[in-house]
Amino acid sequence: MFDVYFGPRIDADGTHGPSKESLSLVARLRGNVVHTYHLPMARVIMDVDSVAGLSANFVDGVQSAVRTVGAQVTVHFEASGVKSGDVAYLAWIGAKDFRYHSDFVSCWIPDESIPWLREHRTFTRVDVDSVVCTNSSK
Repeated sequence: MFDVYFGPRIDADGTHGPSKESLSLVARLRGNVVHTYHLPMARVIMDVDSVAGLSANFVDGVQSAVRTVGAQVTVHFEASGVKSGDVAYLAWIGAKDFRYHSDFVSCWIPDESIPWLREHRTFTRVDVDSVVCTNSSK
């Protein structure tokens, strides 16, 4: 099982998930998509020899399926920097394992919370292991 990072993208309709073409490629390589993230990535089950055929920025092996699917992210904020209320909001939507910096916070966040994160007033972008997902509303 793998988490596949397909690269930065936002569809014209504001969709942030993996493209239909990326998901079709997984199927053509006889893989099975078990979860699509609210980011340009998916959790897939496929033969390790087929992974090289994916058009992906990179792929991480996953030990087993888990009920709560999430991602290690870096959340960037407006120029005013990270405020205590921003961190409290992140914790409220389920983020944990915080590492603080002047204008961003690194943390683990449940995938189902990512749309809430995109609605936060000071959010500017979220990076997932070098994949940049900008906030399309700004």
